[in-house]
Amino acid sequence: MLQEVEAAGNIRWDGNDYLSSEEVVYDTGRIVYFSTNVEVCTSVVLIPGTALLPKWLLAIAYALALIYLFMAIGIISDIFMVSIEKITARK
Repeated sequence: MLQEVEAAGNIRWDGNDYLSSEEVVYDTGRIVYFSTNVEVCTSVVLIPGTALLPKWLLAIAYALALIYLFMAIGIISDIFMVSIEKITARK
């Protein structure tokens, strides 16, 4: 990250009015956050800068995450099915 620039006041972009903006400049590009609040909310849940990554890298990361989630669902459903078999096998 090279620099952060904050602006306050009325900002008009793409036909909409915003109260604040924050610009983060990276080596490969920049991200401009616009907000209708006084302060710009940058959350760690929404990973900033993913739009600056190459599409092939994002595709690999999403594919690995999807495989991981399907494996987790498979493991949990196996455990659940074993418990159901034990319950139904009782007489």
